[in-house]
Amino acid sequence: LDERTDRRWTLQYYTGSLVSSLISAFETLAEERGVPVLRGPSEHSLACGAMANWQLYEMPSVTIITSGMIDEFRGTLANLCEARARGFVICAEQKPAQWYAFQSTITPENDSREMLRARRIPYVYLDDPADLQRGVERALRLYDESLGPVFILATQQVLNVKAAEKTTAEAPSIPAPAPPKPDESALVPLLELINSGPSRLLLQPGRLRPETMRLLVSIADRAGIALVDSIIHPGTVPTHLDGAPCPNHLGTLSVYGFSDAVYRFLHCDGRIAPRDSQALIFLGDKISQVVTPFTEAKLHRQFQIAQVIDEPGLIAPFADIALVADPHDALLALESRLEVPPDLRAKRLTAIAAARDGHEDLSSCLPSLPMTPNYFFGALGRLLTDMIEREGYDFTGLYDVGRCGVSAIRNLPKTRTGFSGWYGRALMGDAYMATLALARTCPTDLLTFAGDGARALVPDILPSLLENALSSGPRRDRTISIFVLSNSGLSAINSYQERILFNRTSRQMRVLNIATPESDRDMCGYRVVTRTIDLFDREAMHRALRTRGRINLFTVNLAHNNEGDGMSLAHVNGWQQHQQARPKPMRVAREGI
Repeated sequence: LDERTDRRWTLQYYTGSLVSSLISAFETLAEERGVPVLRGPSEHSLACGAMANWQLYEMPSVTIITSGMIDEFRGTLANLCEARARGFVICAEQKPAQWYAFQSTITPENDSREMLRARRIPYVYLDDPADLQRGVERALRLYDESLGPVFILATQQVLNVKAAEKTTAEAPSIPAPAPPKPDESALVPLLELINSGPSRLLLQPGRLRPETMRLLVSIADRAGIALVDSIIHPGTVPTHLDGAPCPNHLGTLSVYGFSDAVYRFLHCDGRIAPRDSQALIFLGDKISQVVTPFTEAKLHRQFQIAQVIDEPGLIAPFADIALVADPHDALLALESRLEVPPDLRAKRLTAIAAARDGHEDLSSCLPSLPMTPNYFFGALGRLLTDMIEREGYDFTGLYDVGRCGVSAIRNLPKTRTGFSGWYGRALMGDAYMATLALARTCPTDLLTFAGDGARALVPDILPSLLENALSSGPRRDRTISIFVLSNSGLSAINSYQERILFNRTSRQMRVLNIATPESDRDMCGYRVVTRTIDLFDREAMHRALRTRGRINLFTVNLAHNNEGDGMSLAHVNGWQQHQQARPKPMRVAREGI
């Protein structure tokens, strides 16, 4: 693994009797290599950390868990497989011949290996120490195939082996099959679309490496292409690059949280603009339902669709232009062939500017008690924008599943790619739990946004944050801020019932919150500050985000509303969406944070 990653991997574990000695050995090896060693309050939290480190940094993980815990990863395991997150999961197991062994997942009635096969998860089962070397070599070959995490199911006899021959499975010169290069003939339709196509082009990328993102921004500027991100890959094209607004960035396009500017860009007088006047380009994404608010039928009938994807099996059935290629290679091929006439580029830039030329909606302008999510995230977004542009502030956002996670993605600026719980199975609590791992590996400040519904589903991460700090030392050069947005309800479901189905809310959407006492304590090298926010205080929030070595635990009391934040196309014409000129700042009561 060292050879394959240049020692860029993490060790994670949740202990158990059968794996305790193995964990000690791995921990010693990891510390000798300077590899981060992470713990969490559950096996599920380890899966969330592995997911975040892979999506943001392509950093593989070794996760060690005890017998019977293979199912504790919840749906996050499916997300790891979908993202093809590389790494190993070492799980203690029993011999099949043993009659209903304690905590065994291999019994006469059940066999976890059948589950792994059914879900196409690569695995190796080891029950004989004599087969250890061959088994490890097979696990490494499966790792090199980049199919997702490789499970190693090992019995106690194998786990207790103290010395073994060095594996002969050397790292291949090419760790994974080379992505396809752009086919010249297949490239022509996409080139024609960009060089001489309609006056409105909008491009949404999937997950990109930083160098690919910067190449995309350069091409978009030269060709007059509008750029958007999505709720599953927030910030893959950031709103700000090097402290300045990113050219051509319009906001977010997704089933939830689409930006007003994006809506204006794609619509004319409340209807989708004519098909021949615009086109959507999807780069490195399979165009799943979550990335637009439009049905598959509308995408097919009312938009020109171009897709660049590195697997033929992921070409969408409604794509008019399909290019099978690695996104970076495709962009390099396009860059050398760009010939967009100046007048066409000017028309495209004019369309982008017109879409941006809108005022704030009414719901984000009016302070209230409790605040609306529109108002809170509008105020926080303006503060962060000023901090980025005036102070060079840099942060990584984590966005949980729910209305407030969507509001954060849609309304807050971004300086780099963040981690979203909306990816894959859209599991509430995953982004909150991923904060644990990124607190150790992320190079910037962390801002985590979770609704009270998501927070109620998972354990408190503060004890684990502090325990990891005890072992590896606190990161006193950064600040970790966790915002729990509280309105005592599952807001997205509330809005669906009330705004779409015209039903009353009911008990099923209720979340019971118990107030947390405010405190300010020095713990394990951090200053841990717990605050309840009822009114947005710009100066106090700025101070809290800028103080180094601090963990901010904010409970933000909000009202529920059904308007704004692009929660559905039905919300666009709500009365609170009537656009108003920006009001002058209002003076409100100060709160210490």
